[in-house]
Amino acid sequence: MRMLHLAFRGFGPYRDSQTIDFTSLAADGLFLITGKTGAGKSTVLDAIAFALYGSVPRYDGSVGRVRSTFASLDNPTEVTLEFEHGGERYRITRSPEYERRKKRVAEGTTVQGAAQQFDRWDAAADDWQGVATKASDVADELGQVFPLTSGEFFQVVLLAQSDFQRFLHADSKDRQDLLSKLFRTHRYRDLREFAQERAREAAQEWQGLQRDLQGVARELGLGDDESAVTDEALTSLAAEVADSVTAAATALGAAQGVHDDAAKRRRDLERQQERQQRRDSAAARLARLEAEREDIAREVDEPLRRDRLASPLVPVLDAHARAERTRASGERTLEAAAAAFDARLARADAAELNNLVDGTELAARTAAHTLLRERLGTLREGESVDQRVERAERAARSADAERAITREQFEQLRQARAERPTQLRALDGAVAELTAKAGQLDEANELVTMLAGQLRAAKAAAGLAKRRDAALAQREQAADALSSASAADRELITRRLDGSAAELAGRLVDGEPCAVCGSTTHPSPAESVGEPVTDADLEASSAAVESAKHADAEARGAYDDVAAEHAKHAAAAGGLDVDEATTRHRDATARAKQLESAAAELAHTRANADTLRAQDARDEQRERELAELAETQLASATAASTEFASLAEQQRELRGTFETVSARRAMVESVADALGAVIEAQRSAEGARETARDAAERAAERLAASEFADEHAARAAALSDARRAELTERKRAHDSGIDGARATLAEPELQGLPEEQVDVTPAKDAAQRAADALGEAQRAHGEATARRQTIDAAITRGRAHLRGADRTLARARMRQQLAGELRGDNNRKLNLEAYVLAAHLEEIIIAANVRLGEITSNRYSLVRDDSLARRGAQSGLGLEVADIYTGINRSPQSLSGGETFLVSLALALGLADVVSAQAGGIALDTLFIDEGFGSLDADTLEVAMRTLDHLRASGRTVGVISHVTSMHERIPTHVEVRQLEDGSSTLELRDADSPA
Repeated sequence: MRMLHLAFRGFGPYRDSQTIDFTSLAADGLFLITGKTGAGKSTVLDAIAFALYGSVPRYDGSVGRVRSTFASLDNPTEVTLEFEHGGERYRITRSPEYERRKKRVAEGTTVQGAAQQFDRWDAAADDWQGVATKASDVADELGQVFPLTSGEFFQVVLLAQSDFQRFLHADSKDRQDLLSKLFRTHRYRDLREFAQERAREAAQEWQGLQRDLQGVARELGLGDDESAVTDEALTSLAAEVADSVTAAATALGAAQGVHDDAAKRRRDLERQQERQQRRDSAAARLARLEAEREDIAREVDEPLRRDRLASPLVPVLDAHARAERTRASGERTLEAAAAAFDARLARADAAELNNLVDGTELAARTAAHTLLRERLGTLREGESVDQRVERAERAARSADAERAITREQFEQLRQARAERPTQLRALDGAVAELTAKAGQLDEANELVTMLAGQLRAAKAAAGLAKRRDAALAQREQAADALSSASAADRELITRRLDGSAAELAGRLVDGEPCAVCGSTTHPSPAESVGEPVTDADLEASSAAVESAKHADAEARGAYDDVAAEHAKHAAAAGGLDVDEATTRHRDATARAKQLESAAAELAHTRANADTLRAQDARDEQRERELAELAETQLASATAASTEFASLAEQQRELRGTFETVSARRAMVESVADALGAVIEAQRSAEGARETARDAAERAAERLAASEFADEHAARAAALSDARRAELTERKRAHDSGIDGARATLAEPELQGLPEEQVDVTPAKDAAQRAADALGEAQRAHGEATARRQTIDAAITRGRAHLRGADRTLARARMRQQLAGELRGDNNRKLNLEAYVLAAHLEEIIIAANVRLGEITSNRYSLVRDDSLARRGAQSGLGLEVADIYTGINRSPQSLSGGETFLVSLALALGLADVVSAQAGGIALDTLFIDEGFGSLDADTLEVAMRTLDHLRASGRTVGVISHVTSMHERIPTHVEVRQLEDGSSTLELRDADSPA
């Protein structure tokens, strides 16, 4: 991969758009990214990582807070990277999720979702062609083009000092975790865990078989020891149970035979006894029924015969009685109706109708009733005249009242309109005055907003000043501690080197070759001067230096962060302290509130003026409408008076002597109703008399033809329905009883039976004893059978467990042994995954030693340490540094700071070579190295620069991130990170000839 162009904005400390043209930087092959601590040098690498993988290594692979804190709601966040790989050009653009201002409304914010775009350059079309836009699709397409994972890329392209030094100093377990991720050897770990799981399953299966055999032993009564379950014991127990079942079956057969004989004897006697009882019962019932024949004829047959003769006469007699009652009732009704009519006609209000009826004949009364109905129709038609007169009178009065109201409203409206011009002039003057004040409101609000921001910044800066001073003191203290620890470490190394000759001399043996020169004679062995320096002393000193470095880096970072934050807030406060900012903000707020009140009053005053003008226009229209309404009301009042006079004259004619037409109509209607009732009663009475005469003639004729002397005798002979049913049922039951008793006595099975009743009790007792014996035999046989089934099932399970026990135990032992080997239970304490990774580590060491030999003039080389770790820890992936000067393998922790950097760099480059080769021989043409040069002395720095020159000579473009001043002189091309006054950063490209 060769990077071509990087552009980003709103990212990290960079608010505005920034670009880096790697093609121009590749001309020299080596460039420096420089700037103050905390300015944003490493952010350039963050932007590359975010563009390719949507994550940032400094934030543990997440997106983190990549959005610039200097970006406003209107500034986007976006990164675009162009690169070349495999002869093709690609471009990838990403944006994280961030908050932005809403576009369609004046206020409010919304969340801008994360976005990505992957493009390929189409040479034929001379344009970019879209490949993918979804995050998952972009990842898949990038994996096809450039098959390094994010972890591999961060390890082999973005070389951070802390990362490759951590790999050098890691123990076997931590180094295995890192290599496992890079070389994806988790499948070997999965295989090891699978073998362990299978071993656990086999052990559990064997334990389960032992528990099962123990349960079988308890179930069969063989004790609690599973060893009691043997083939011989199971066979003997099966035979014993089979014999007990056979004996129980024989006893059951004998008891069944005795039971069947006794039961048959009892059933035969019970059937004979039952036939004797049926015969005796039927004979007694027949004798009783024959003795009741005369009573039945007298009490049942004769009453039923007379009922059959009387029943047809009863309806005729009932009809005659009903006709007589109807006739008498009609006569009474007629008399009452006639009396009521005469009483109504005699009242004073009916004087005009005294001569209405002439006689009591039905025809005369009907004619008078017809005349009354005609007069009543005339009165009903004119009855509404009363209400019409009242309505006409009310309408006339209402018309006069409405005219008076309209005249009053007209006068009030004219007076109100006369006062309007003065009111409008006053409101227009107030509007002009308030408009001038409201025009200053926006400027005042902007001032309040600006001063509020300065006040917040001043408060923040005041709080941060104390933190900055404390952080400065801690930074100076940590720097002193680092200087002291480094000096002590260098002194120990010097003493160790000075004493190495004496240490080697102490190991010399006469006659044996020297490990340095090979001579077997040792004429002048070096002597020890002072206290010797041990490996433990060097390791402790190196650990102290590393701890001091870590503390110094943390203190510097903490100070830089709080100082940058304080400077940012102080600049935002505009040089004001908290008191000054508070006073200015308070005065501006009071002024804004006054202008805001004027703006609110302006709107209210304008609304009042507009309302008054609209009201005047409506009143003018209303004045015209009232004039037209007055004319209409005058015409309506005149018409209402005319109609009232006409209706009053018509009312006088219809009332007569009554107060209202309704009263006269009610009198006529009541007389007509009374006469109609007389007519209806008279007609009903005449019809009832005719019906009664006919019914009396029919009843006399039917009685004369019957055997009954009179109506009373006929009614006495007729039975009720219930009594008739009762007698009929009694007759039927008597006849049926005789027939049934005779049929029972004639049955063949009742013939020839002995007269004396048989005794069944002895047979019942014998049958019960046989049944009890049979039940006991069945219970014993069932228990024997059930026990045999239970024991047979247990024997079957026991034999199955015995057959599988040997195979299961052998399988468990074999799986335990395999799991142990894969887990590392061997002489080297090396598990399967570590064994595979050890081969990869050998390749990395070989690749690293090529460069390490060049860097250190072949003094140092890396070797893999496969010695056993203490306390059973992971072994096989250790690293040591072979020192040709001493012939001793050293721990990487014993190296000085500069030596550590050089060895770590060689190891990182070797790791990059192997990882890229494992990924298919990927060419990595662009490489970044982040910091680490500050710990090098002049000679070691020269060696490191030669290494970078070798990388450049191989065709790679190398970017170095460092703030070391001497690096500026050695690397002519710079990408400088410069902080602006507001705290944000910008990039500038400089070469050696550019002015500072």
